[in-house]
Order: sequence, then structure tokens, then C-alpha cells
Amino acid sequence: MEYLVLRGEAPGAYSTIARIGPGITTYEASGLTPGVLYYFVVQAVDLNGILSGLSNELAIVLPVTPESEGSQPKEPEPPLWQPVSPPADLEVMVTSEAALQEAIATLQSGSTIVLAPGIYRLGRPLDLQGPLAAVTLRGATGRAADVVLMGPAPSEATGWQPVPAIRALGVIDALTIADLSIADASGPAVMLDGDVITPHLRNLHISGRGGYLVAQVNGSGHGVSGGVIEFSIFETAGCGPDRPPGLDLRGALGWTIRANTFVGSGAFGPACGPVVLLWQGSGDTLVDGNRFVDGALEIVVALSEGTLDQHAGGVIRNNAIVRATGRPFSGAGISVLGSPDTELLHNTILVGHTSAVAIVYQHTDSRGLLVVNNLTDAAIVGEDHAEAMLEGNVTTATAWLFVNATAGDLRLRSDATVAIDGGAHIPSAEHDHDGQLRPYGVAPDVGAYEWRPPSPP
Repeated sequence: MEYLVLRGEAPGAYSTIARIGPGITTYEASGLTPGVLYYFVVQAVDLNGILSGLSNELAIVLPVTPESEGSQPKEPEPPLWQPVSPPADLEVMVTSEAALQEAIATLQSGSTIVLAPGIYRLGRPLDLQGPLAAVTLRGATGRAADVVLMGPAPSEATGWQPVPAIRALGVIDALTIADLSIADASGPAVMLDGDVITPHLRNLHISGRGGYLVAQVNGSGHGVSGGVIEFSIFETAGCGPDRPPGLDLRGALGWTIRANTFVGSGAFGPACGPVVLLWQGSGDTLVDGNRFVDGALEIVVALSEGTLDQHAGGVIRNNAIVRATGRPFSGAGISVLGSPDTELLHNTILVGHTSAVAIVYQHTDSRGLLVVNNLTDAAIVGEDHAEAMLEGNVTTATAWLFVNATAGDLRLRSDATVAIDGGAHIPSAEHDHDGQLRPYGVAPDVGAYEWRPPSPP
């Protein structure tokens, strides 16, 4: 069991500031401003990535002292451009699909649509039409399982083509979708137009065959920037020739994909992936602390062979990838197919004989890569004149190194000496998958998790 610490400056409006590993019962918050009232809550996360409800709220204000008054930060300068000036917060509670569609159609900037617990069978997509700013769509309880959006199915009105459940169109700045489930959409669960800015998807449970999310490029070739996808569960119901990628991010700049769980169908083969795809001009993306279970082609950076500027920079760090053994070929767990200056740090990958390669970096555009402290059971391979610095990697992992690899728990056992204290020091990987500091011993452990002795009872 792990815990999320959330903080906000208004009751019920929180953002995650820390993820605490098992056995840790205290947390020290930093960066608080004296005289400001802060609200804290805690949320538990089990091994399957399922979130509990929120704890009771704790309100704290630090006293203002003469010393702190002299160090108060200046008011931030207004942004150079903002599509809409949001009015005072508006909150609308809905209890039916008809009321939800009406609330979406009349949505104003600064509004929150709160969905009461229940199943909402969508007859058509939820179309959020910009320009809008600071809008939120969330479940009422904080538990994704309590609110389920079903469908919609293809219809004559859509030309019998797959359609998304939620579609964000035009300029929408600071869109939040949280605390709900989306099931059985015929198209992607969420589709973002290329003019959307800083979307935040949190605590979602998305399942079905239509893909999880597509972030498109706009007419100028620019994509969605500054997005965050976190603390969510994504499940696929199957795969085949028409199976789209899971998270399909095109032209995505500065995205963070962290602390999510991706569960495959148990079917394998190239048609089942990619699970996370970053391409068509994406860059500076962070894929950190995610779990992938029984998937294929889990993380793919760049895709179109021979096409430059597919992706640049970014960090792939602390991810845990595990597949069942005895399955057909399913490709590498991490593939960098044309991205300069990308870092692959502290990932644990058990492909279980589904592939001879755990990590592959290819093509002349893949140069200046840093591939450090990855723990795998298959090879790390560079091809087609790609260039990388490799250090501290172990490619001979077996299931016995881990607490319970069959169940997807890739934390190290105490006798996993091939990995414990075997890594190189990397400043950009100071925390492990559980948010605990590295190193515990004389050097960082190889892989996504830093071993620590059990906490005393």
C-alpha cells in the first residue's frame, strides 16, 4: 500500500504533491507561504493502482513573522496571453446523461461539472467547445469506480465511425478530467484538439478497445502542450489489426505521464501496441513511475521510420514493465526510434521471453541518449547508427530477484545482490518508483525500485 499526499488552497481543490512508499507514516511539506491557509488530504493506492477515497481534510496556516514578511514572494506577472478570463468558480452537479450533456453545452470558463455516482450511458460524445479556461469534469466522491461513462457507440449520425467519449475542441486552457471511469467507447476515451493547453487527467479508470487518449496536432502542426496524466488505470479489452495505440500523443510538448497502471489483455503481438506513443514533433516528455502488466510495445518514442523531428529530449524513468512468459513476439518494452538527447533511467523490464530485446534505440536521429541503471531480462540494443552512453545496466534479471514478479510487483528482494548498490549516481533520478530517496546504500540500486529493509512494526 502506498499513499498520495494532496494539497490545496481551497477545500476540495487539491493537487498531488508527493507519493509515499509503504511503511512511511510521516511527510514534511515544504515551500509553504506564511499566512496562507493550506488544506491537506491523503489517499491510499493499492498494488493494482486503485485509489481509495480521500482522508479527512487537515487545514494548516503558518504564522506570519517579521522574517517571513520580508521574504514574501512577489505577485506573479500576468501571462502574455490568456484565451479567456475565468469568472468566479461555478459548480454544477448532474445526475443523468441528459443533465450532463446540457451542462457540457452551456459550460463556462471557471466551471466545474460534478457527476453524482452512477452509470451515464452516452448517446453522443461529450463535446467541450472552446474558447474556455479553467474547466473541470469530475466525479463527486473521488473514487473513479463510482462514476462510469459508457459508450457512445457508432451510429448513423457518425457514419458508423468510432467516436470518443469526451472530445475537447478549440482553445481550452487548464482542462481537468478526474475521478471517473470511461468504458466501452468505440473511439478513444478522450480526444484533445491540438489547441488544448495544459490538460490534467487524474484518477481515471479507462477500459475498452478504442484507445485511451489521442492528443492531436492542429492545422499549424502544433500539438497539446503541458499535459499531465497521473494516478490512473488503463485496461485494454483486446487487440487486433485495427487496435489503436493506448496513449497517442502527437506534437506533445512538456507532458508528464506518471504513476499510472496499464493492464493488457494477455494477448500479445505487434498489433497490441504501442501502449504509450510519443511522436509527430513531441518533446521534453516525462514518463515516470508507471506500471505496465501484460502489454506489448509499452513505451514507443517516435514511430515513422526515417522521419526527423519525431521527438526530442525527455526522460523515461522508474517504469516497471512485466509480461507473462510463453507469449508470441511482442517487441521491446521501451523503443526509442528517432529521438535525440532522451534519458532512459532506472527502468525494470521483464519481457519474459516474449522478445529478445528489452530496450532498443534506433536511427541516426537517436543520438546523445543516456541509458543508465536499467534492470532487464533481455538485451539493450542500439541499431542504425544510433548513439547512447550506457552505464550501470543489468540485462540478466530473473523473476527470483523480485518480491512477486508474477503479480507484477517488481520490488527487489533483499538477496537481489546483482541489482542492490549496483547502479551509477544520476542526479536526475534521486527518487525511485515509490518516491523514496536514492541511494539507500553506498550506491543506487539498478532498476525502478530502491531496496530498503522493512519498517519496524
